Amino acid sequence: MTNLTCEKCQAFENYYEKSGRGWCKIFDRDSKKHHLMTRDCINNGAAETQSDPEEELNQPYTEFTIGSKVKIINGTQSHQDWLVGEVINNYYNSQCFRSIETYLSESTWKIQVYLPNKKNSIWLNENQVCLLEQSHLIDTKEIF
Repeated sequence: MTNLTCEKCQAFENYYEKSGRGWCKIFDRDSKKHHLMTRDCINNGAAETQSDPEEELNQPYTEFTIGSKVKIINGTQSHQDWLVGEVINNYYNSQCFRSIETYLSESTWKIQVYLPNKKNSIWLNENQVCLLEQSHLIDTKEIF
């Protein structure tokens, strides 16, 4: 956990006093802007902090954001027949870089896709889905 303070938290209302006093909207009590953020803060919704824009650029990113329409790639069918779903969750697999074997065998991102016609969701590797509007660009003869 980084050394974030109340001053960086969006739930902190700064009184701009010399003492650094303010109000924590999450815990509904006085706080000081130099107080370190704790696990309790994060668990109770203070995870949305005012972060450094450059730090955000260094975070892992996937094009399969929540709400994206995707198709599940099937090498035996035309792209027009692939199942269509919506991304409802994604997970960054930081462990895939722990060794050469895991890097070559595991996916960096896991994508949870809701399939409305089947009324369920499934977890897939990022290389098993494509964005709906890009499905016509996938040549399964080269992949499979």
